[in-house]
Amino acid sequence: MCIGLLFSGALFLAAPGAAQQSKTIMIGALVGLSGWFSPIEGTDVADLMNMAKIINGKGGLTIKGQKYDVEIVTEDTKSAFDGCTAGRRRGAWISKTFFT
Repeated sequence: MCIGLLFSGALFLAAPGAAQQSKTIMIGALVGLSGWFSPIEGTDVADLMNMAKIINGKGGLTIKGQKYDVEIVTEDTKSAFDGCTAGRRRGAWISKTFFT
């Protein structure tokens, strides 16, 4: 349905309390965590979290010489198109933090 990623490009945010060499890339995902689509998209969330663990376990991502850990941030669409829009608005703080 709309397991689209929220990010408008890669979202780079400093991890709270972390040393300068460690930063986090937060990637948002719109998923139906409740409602009729949740049995299918619930497994998608588990896959996304496992992929982030695999990437982080191998040292994260290196972008222009800087190391980044991956963090997945989910927003519930409630298995509805209106929920996709609302979830995107709730997750807008991610892109506003980086792009403003």
